[in-house]
Amino acid sequence: MSQGPEANLWQSMRKSLPKGMNPTRIENRHGGGIPDLELQWPTGSAFVELKAPRSTPKLTLQTLQIRPHLFANSAKSWADAMNAGRTCMDFIFDPPEHEFTSSLQSASLASKDQKAWHARRYANGGLSFFLQSTARQRSKRLFSPIILPDTGTLVLGLVCESDDWGVVLYALRACAEMHSLAALRP
Repeated sequence: MSQGPEANLWQSMRKSLPKGMNPTRIENRHGGGIPDLELQWPTGSAFVELKAPRSTPKLTLQTLQIRPHLFANSAKSWADAMNAGRTCMDFIFDPPEHEFTSSLQSASLASKDQKAWHARRYANGGLSFFLQSTARQRSKRLFSPIILPDTGTLVLGLVCESDDWGVVLYALRACAEMHSLAALRP
């Protein structure tokens, strides 16, 4: 396996995975846009696309009403929730009832096939993630792809940005579990 930027990101992440979170690295040499990694734990799983761009892509702010359980929390609120032992149930029953501003990034780092895979997953009610960090950037950015209702454009919504792998992985797990619970609501 090569030791490029994404391989280095994967190695750093792998060393930081909490007990009980098991990774499956997906090597897809035949296209299809399937993400690089599936993480599984006793109460859920998530697909994750790893991205290690040369420079940090620009974020824009936009008011959203899409998936508040994913995009309405700051890095500090994720860290505080992790330290307090909050579960996805605590979040799902206390969502923001108003519009909120979220940071978005273009999906330009993804290939055409990756964009298509994530768009299909989103359109079918599924959830997936992009994990991004540059060689010069200590922080990691966790995004979830969304399709903007007004334009039909696939963009990446910032879920969490932190230097701490524990906070990023906590946010990923909590979001995946909240998404599953939200799908079960009548």
